[in-house]
Amino acid sequence: MKKDKQKTKQEYDFEAICRIAEELDIAARALDKTANSRNKNSIKEQLKQSSLL
Repeated sequence: MKKDKQKTKQEYDFEAICRIAEELDIAARALDKTANSRNKNSIKEQLKQSSLL
């Protein structure tokens, strides 16, 4: 009975890994959005420079 209520170390580790994976996913999406906006800005700058030449 007591063992059913207690989580094993493996269960705690698994839950921790899942939380870390979720945080990494959120961070990766944020970085992807930042990279995309930088690329768009870079492309805009390149177009402006090429039209000035």
